[in-house]
Amino acid sequence: MAIAPKTRSRKQPETRRFSRGRPYRRARQAWLDSDPMNRLCAECLRKGKTTETQELDHIIAAAQRPDLFADPKNWQPLCRDCHEAKTLRENGAKRR
Repeated sequence: MAIAPKTRSRKQPETRRFSRGRPYRRARQAWLDSDPMNRLCAECLRKGKTTETQELDHIIAAAQRPDLFADPKNWQPLCRDCHEAKTLRENGAKRR
């Protein structure tokens, strides 16, 4: 049985280089630990709910502005459901 080759990432080169490295993981963790509010989903808070953060979202998508990928001012904490919904909206997917 043949093994399919890995597909290439569609991320911009600048984004790919930073996202896969230890510096991004360390910066992400430091940002999450810097403020207790970074541990709560920003979208759920706007709706009056409190949900623990599971994802780090780029407010302006990294595909649109790779130069903002590593900028903490462009980060927001989201739960998985809110992050998935935002990504679908950004990609133009229709709601179910």
